[in-house]
Amino acid sequence: MNKTNNTKTIPRIRDYKTAVGEGIGYGIAIPLNMVPDMRFTGTCPHFLALFGFGMLAATLAHDPDPKWDKWREKRFWIPSAFVLGLIIVVGMVVLKERAFENGYWFDFLAGLGSMFLLIGVGRARQGLLHRLLSARPLVWIGGFSYSIYLIHAPLLQFIWQYLLRSFHSNDGLTLFLLVVPGMALIVGLSYFFYWGCERPFLNTKRTLIERKPQE
Repeated sequence: MNKTNNTKTIPRIRDYKTAVGEGIGYGIAIPLNMVPDMRFTGTCPHFLALFGFGMLAATLAHDPDPKWDKWREKRFWIPSAFVLGLIIVVGMVVLKERAFENGYWFDFLAGLGSMFLLIGVGRARQGLLHRLLSARPLVWIGGFSYSIYLIHAPLLQFIWQYLLRSFHSNDGLTLFLLVVPGMALIVGLSYFFYWGCERPFLNTKRTLIERKPQE
């Protein structure tokens, strides 16, 4: 009987260059009105760019290919992230209500800044920022961060629409309640979601492979 090789083949991140290129292309095209505005259809194709930024950040920060080393060692990643964050904050303060009309720009800048921050943190193996992000509470939250990603939007919508609106509070108080107690509630519910809906399936494929009869 021949033993079956159960080792999974994981595609290299750089195999997704096409997806990265498409995502960044959409992210640039939509703010510049190079493609039809999709806001009226309720779709957000520029989110492709945000996924593309994430894949590109993973490539630059962790791909072992030596060709990325010269980019990985650049020192402008984290400062650039903070500059973009400052631009976003100042823009929202200055534009106020009009900031929502230019949401595509803010989403694009936030995605780009997050990519810079991920690359900068990924290359750093020491320093204050590395120690802060290695703190046990953040590492614990990172263990079920995908569950937070999956359900945070509907939970925010529910909290705002069915809980906070009934109090008729001002915008500042509403934002505070969403960010502080609302964030804690979302993290807690996401943890239960992780154990009920994500964790049981993490090892399903591996278990099925191990149970498969060897030929």
